[in-house]
Amino acid sequence: MSDTFSVGVSEGSLSSREEIKVLLCYVFASFNFPIEGSSVISAIQSIEIANYFDLNDVLSELVKDKILEREKEKFKITELGRLISENLENKVPLSIRIKAVKTAHKFVENNRNEKENYVVIKKKSMAIMLNVMFPTGSKLLCQLICMCQT
Repeated sequence: MSDTFSVGVSEGSLSSREEIKVLLCYVFASFNFPIEGSSVISAIQSIEIANYFDLNDVLSELVKDKILEREKEKFKITELGRLISENLENKVPLSIRIKAVKTAHKFVENNRNEKENYVVIKKKSMAIMLNVMFPTGSKLLCQLICMCQT
């Protein structure tokens, strides 16, 4: 791996595109629903396993090779991708696989929470109103309103 492409990648991380392909298959196979590719890429980048450019290139290749299916900004693993994940998982160290899956699930959950839960802050004449809402489907599960004097 050249220095240009190893910036932001820790020592002992993935060094080949084939390893990155297997890891992405493994991560996407750990979800039972389509997920945003940006969440997976951000998760893997955050733990310095592979660089941004290789991750994006490999993601595009996996779609082109019909290993992943793309639905707008979301991706899901195909049966071929699942087979690759199961049969080649040992090409990527277990510690990296576990770390990548755990981090990807955390990123996907955080993104979902950000989209589903609402925070509104309004400045009133003598106070600030904080309104936090937790909807569930079409109903409001919980709402917290807090007024703070300024």
